Amino acid sequence: HERTGVSIVPAHTEPLPNGRYRLVFHPKMKDTIGMTHQQIAQACWNSFEPYVRKNPAPWLWMYKHWRYRPAHPDRPYPFYANFYRLFEDMLEAKKAGASDEAKL
Repeated sequence: HERTGVSIVPAHTEPLPNGRYRLVFHPKMKDTIGMTHQQIAQACWNSFEPYVRKNPAPWLWMYKHWRYRPAHPDRPYPFYANFYRLFEDMLEAKKAGASDEAKL
């Protein structure tokens, strides 16, 4: 969209009987100028998330998406998720930042 100026219209598919799919379009994204790629991706995800929460089964990803897991997870992680020290350090730093904000 950066090259063409065309608006981003998030969409997702929903499985139907007999191997068919329904294509669901979400509202056109507005005011993406000045947004980072991460912010745009997050905005797209935010439009999908209610549908994923409502029916998570079709959203199973068959590739290694959750590669890392915390040292002491509060929920199960896929068998291929591994402990990674740098990831754990990032989580700890995030927790420390959140607790510092709570003190203010």
